[in-house]
Amino acid sequence: MMLASSDKDSTILVIIGSIFALVGTGIDVLFVKSELRKKKLKETGKKYISKISKLNVNENLKDNDGIHPCDVELEYIDSNGIIQKINIKQVYRKLNENSQINIYVDKENKDNYLIDWETSQL
Repeated sequence: MMLASSDKDSTILVIIGSIFALVGTGIDVLFVKSELRKKKLKETGKKYISKISKLNVNENLKDNDGIHPCDVELEYIDSNGIIQKINIKQVYRKLNENSQINIYVDKENKDNYLIDWETSQL
């Protein structure tokens, strides 16, 4: 049995629509997981106030607001008195050497952290 042209077209549209729906749902799931991770770290993580130890501004690039991206190295002293460093590439924020950045670190895994730009003193 041969499908009519309109049946083929509608089948193709259903397949393409399903693909877009799956991709959109996947993006939504990732966004929600990311937000839940941030919320959990803010609630259960250990808060540290870090300082900028290195700030390299890339003057060759800028966004529409005129902000140049920075490569930043943050330092904080953990609960054991050890200086920890975090390197971040391509930060589009107005930062200076005196900026204090809030960091929330998972108590069990120091590699799981959240840099809280919104509440930090930039």
